[in-house]
Amino acid sequence: MDSDVGILDADRVVDWFLTHGLRVTIIVLALAVVGFVVSRLVPRALGVALRARLGGRPREELEGRVHTLSVAVQRTVWAILLLAGLLMALPEVGVRVGPILASVGIVGLAVAIAAQSIVRDTLNGFLILSEDQYRIGDVVTVAGVSGTVEDVSLRRTVLRDKDGTLHWVPNSSVVVASNHSRAVGK
Repeated sequence: MDSDVGILDADRVVDWFLTHGLRVTIIVLALAVVGFVVSRLVPRALGVALRARLGGRPREELEGRVHTLSVAVQRTVWAILLLAGLLMALPEVGVRVGPILASVGIVGLAVAIAAQSIVRDTLNGFLILSEDQYRIGDVVTVAGVSGTVEDVSLRRTVLRDKDGTLHWVPNSSVVVASNHSRAVGK
């Protein structure tokens, strides 16, 4: 009798792996492929678009702009893919996502109200990137801090000053951005 229980449990495990486990594997592989393709296509597509739009600019400037925008877009896409994958995989392991989504919606609204600075950071980050105020490698002064831009995201700008100190500046603090790396009119 005990051996029959073990066989039934083993059959259920095999059945789960052949149905739900296979679906989870397909979800993970599909999202990984999409992420890989996006990580390859985004820099190329941005390069083509920016060359067409900013054709007369120096090659280094175009490459810097493409790199800065590519990093921001790729991070955003990976975050969306991770969330989508999680929401697709949870039902396969028996977790109902309807109540989770409802709870997340309510909590999200409360957090959005409480975290207005994050929204401001994100909007300013989008404007900084879209207006090409500065990019990775530029020497700038923002929010009273001068240094070389090491990273720009929708949320913050990372600067390294001449002493080697790393500064994280929230994009909502960037009221005036002085770019010391660019010639006038570029």
